[in-house]
Amino acid sequence: MKALRSVSGQLITALVVLVLIALATSYLVVVPTLDHQLVSNRLDELQRAAEGIAVGATSDDKFSFQTRVENSASALNARIVVFQTLGPPLKLLVYADSRLANSGAIVSDPIALKAAENGRVARGTVHRDGANLAEVAVPITGSPYLVLLSGSLREAKQSVATVRRQLLIAAIPSLLIALLIGIMGARRLTSRIHR
Repeated sequence: MKALRSVSGQLITALVVLVLIALATSYLVVVPTLDHQLVSNRLDELQRAAEGIAVGATSDDKFSFQTRVENSASALNARIVVFQTLGPPLKLLVYADSRLANSGAIVSDPIALKAAENGRVARGTVHRDGANLAEVAVPITGSPYLVLLSGSLREAKQSVATVRRQLLIAAIPSLLIALLIGIMGARRLTSRIHR
């Protein structure tokens, strides 16, 4: 306690606190911004693809369209679902799905329902089957159809986790260097004051 009251102790503490504030600020700016940017990029990518799929959604017969949806989903590394909207009351019916085996729960997808209700593109993230997903739903103009693209955010979240981990690892040597510089500077300054 007495060491913290001394001039050298206060200088060392001030330097370490300043470094901690700088590191915390960097962390709080970099990590959320990176996370938001990566999710936004994935949503933009899915929206461009969904709009392209929506253009030719009803031009093929159902069987050939289902095949095209499966091939497109494989190329995009995303799930593609084409809904037919029914109602009122609003109800979604799966017209084509790149994962036919899992079509049951998708009819209550919140992003698809929002796009169907508003008649406009809807974007967002959802958590389904233990995974974070970016989703974009695009209504097909002049028809009762709606295209939903759903892509994993695993790579984006892994990138953010890597940056978070690297920032935390970089904080340790930064604090040690600040402590060392603080001790050396405080000793020089206090020795001059004593003289």
